Amino acid sequence: MKNIWFDRVILALAVATLTFSPPAVTAQPVTLLNYLSESPVLGDFATRGIYVTNYPGTSIDTVTLSMGRGGLITGNFTITLQARFNTFDGPLVAESSVIAFLGNPPTNVVFPMLKDLASNPPVQYGTTLCFSITVTQGGMAHAAYIGTVGVLDVDYPDATDPCPLVVQTIDTTPPLSTFRRDGMEIKITGDAHAADLSVRPVQSLIHLTGAANIAGHISTINDPTLNGRSDLKLFITNNRAGLPHNRSMAVYYSSNRWRIFNEDLSPMPAGLRINVVAIKPGVGVFNHNSSPTILDTNFTILDHPFLNGNPDARLVISRDWSVGNSYNANPTGVWYNSGPQRWTVFNPSVVPMPANTNFNIHADLNGAHSFTHLTNAGNLVPGGTLSRLDHPKLNLNPNAKITVTHDWRGVYVDSPLGVKYENGRWHVLREDGVNLAPNLRFNILIGEPNTASPPLEIANTGSQITLWNHHPLGIIQHSGNLQPPWGPFLTSGNPHTFTAISPRDFFRLFLHPDPAVWSIGARIIRRDSPTAGRVRILAEIRNLGGSYLSSPGLQILSLSERLPGGDTTILAQQDFTSLATGANLSLTIEREWSSVIEPPREYILSITYSPSIASDGIPTNDDCHLQNNSRTLIGSEIHTLFN
Repeated sequence: MKNIWFDRVILALAVATLTFSPPAVTAQPVTLLNYLSESPVLGDFATRGIYVTNYPGTSIDTVTLSMGRGGLITGNFTITLQARFNTFDGPLVAESSVIAFLGNPPTNVVFPMLKDLASNPPVQYGTTLCFSITVTQGGMAHAAYIGTVGVLDVDYPDATDPCPLVVQTIDTTPPLSTFRRDGMEIKITGDAHAADLSVRPVQSLIHLTGAANIAGHISTINDPTLNGRSDLKLFITNNRAGLPHNRSMAVYYSSNRWRIFNEDLSPMPAGLRINVVAIKPGVGVFNHNSSPTILDTNFTILDHPFLNGNPDARLVISRDWSVGNSYNANPTGVWYNSGPQRWTVFNPSVVPMPANTNFNIHADLNGAHSFTHLTNAGNLVPGGTLSRLDHPKLNLNPNAKITVTHDWRGVYVDSPLGVKYENGRWHVLREDGVNLAPNLRFNILIGEPNTASPPLEIANTGSQITLWNHHPLGIIQHSGNLQPPWGPFLTSGNPHTFTAISPRDFFRLFLHPDPAVWSIGARIIRRDSPTAGRVRILAEIRNLGGSYLSSPGLQILSLSERLPGGDTTILAQQDFTSLATGANLSLTIEREWSSVIEPPREYILSITYSPSIASDGIPTNDDCHLQNNSRTLIGSEIHTLFN
């Protein structure tokens, strides 16, 4: 990354870049999974086996199990826990022996795992770890019980699994014994993988400011999913479906409510529509406070083990006054300082950053919930104030909730930012009305759909009925006198209003299946030089409509590579016969990459169907929107990861 600073702050940063000495950083273990309960049930013998699929870390630091003796004689016992790769007789990864009192009620036994021994292989992200337990006293084996979660012999679907990734088996017979139940009382800590930095947004909404919620410079959010949730991290951006707002805003929590306020303390106007994305804290979602030790002129330095030395991270920020209680009435952005190899939050106005200014940070490395947008001649709308975004989760989706942060790479933005939806696309803009320049970089955080809102909202006023379709791809259908067949689809406009209708008329939101290409992107998983390394291409489809049900061989998901000459090779394929509403299906490949010598190859994710589907008379496998079944990732987009 080029470490070029704009003229207005080059003198302020020169000294800092030369004199700043980054502290030594040691990655701290985090909780990788935790299924311990306050009231554990000792439901099974410790001689059973346990394995964890798709292990979510790169090391194993501690394992905690809920253990006891039930009605057996209590006392101190030696308990040994071993972790092995892939099978119960696989290579030993880590082990621990502890002496613990086992009785009734049970207790949580913590095993500090001896790891990283010369003879032990390193823990690998995404593999299977198998655990076996032995309990002894005086050299003799003894029975003990361990806490369980799932119901015996029930293999839960992923969506309802009470203990994802964790499986109990009958015993420890290789390779993986026989399934017994989903879920155990278990907690594992270790080093997180960079792919798991980001955390799924728990709620997204639009906050409308009005007389009922405004007090001076503050507007109070009243939403059942946010009320009482002081633990959440909120990210906000003004949505131009409402009024313009050239003010820097922040959030804070007080008296069971989240609130948004103007940092310059000017009155909060009515009529703003503010996008709010709320996320639970995690490895990559955290607070940063500009304490004096990490404060330098107009910027504050982040120190995070997964961000340090990683210019490819994607950061989105918002101000949170709940901690620190300092005001910063200035637009802010993020910047990767390649000298000390640290990310920073800065004021582009060059105004000094106040001490104890607190920021919510969302760091995303795998593109699960965010993407980066670069302004250029192709996406700057005539007039220059808007730059058009292009993302499958946003295109033709006016109900999306997004927030934006300026990522400085040589061109700066000294203005609050806003977003606007028009002509089927979302746009980013400066709230001060100044035109956007080319080569500006913005990180976009995408909120999850607001599941609290009903997909079809109906209001009756006398003989008039009004309907709102809150599903971006939903189709409203009408039936007179509750009698099938259903009447014509109401596909255009929102809301729909009818007068003088029969009280027995009925409406529904009908969803045809709509498997759609959801995303295709790339991230660096190993950097060998500034221009070369190994990349992982992640491609995903999602069913945006009703449940898809079909027969084998009639539909194929393919990830292909197309060379400049037009030759195309299929790299990965998968047949799918069912895809529930909102369910995902993904393909992943890895390959070596050089941004200097790679030809401009393309990667295409596509869904194709057998021609017989169109005439089989089965509505559950009729894809209602074929135009969203393909998307291309061009090589130049991968090049930008290294630039």
